[in-house]
Amino acid sequence: HDKTVHTVTKLAALPACFNISEIMSFGLPVVWNPIFCLPFLLAPLVNLHIAYWATRLHFVPIITTPITWTTPPFLSGYIATDSLCGTFLQILLFVIDLFIYAPFVRLYDKQKAYRFTRLVRELEHEHQQLEMLHEALRPQDMNTETQIITTLLANDLRDALKQNELFLLYQPQFDTTGNFIGAEALLRWP
Repeated sequence: HDKTVHTVTKLAALPACFNISEIMSFGLPVVWNPIFCLPFLLAPLVNLHIAYWATRLHFVPIITTPITWTTPPFLSGYIATDSLCGTFLQILLFVIDLFIYAPFVRLYDKQKAYRFTRLVRELEHEHQQLEMLHEALRPQDMNTETQIITTLLANDLRDALKQNELFLLYQPQFDTTGNFIGAEALLRWP
């Protein structure tokens, strides 16, 4: 669910500043979603080539000081090279990695939204069929994806109720002569 991914990303931001990137790396579904395999492999290769050429062209001095893994990234670049150029290189690599990952994250979001919409439509269709038979959809009859979608929708609806996101509209009803005969109350959820 998008809220979960965004929450994990926000929680991972602070530890990532201290070079603890496991939450970010493994919190994103790299293993389960092949969309992230390419940037996951591409970013380190691009970083390696840029760092190699930055060192070879003497923009960044060769690393002279060992750094512990908990040293914040932009500080470690300075300490390792004894130069601000090390920090600038790390900032450059970070920005390049963002540009490498950004289109894949957008593609992932689009794929996930499409899949969610498809599953909701399937669930809706299943409910309509059961309504015609005067039956209810029971949780034990749902497949795993349907259970997940149902749970997500229920949680989102619970949040929407807490945040007063639902609103009521009245749709007027008219008879065949055009006379107003009543209204249908519609509960809307943007």
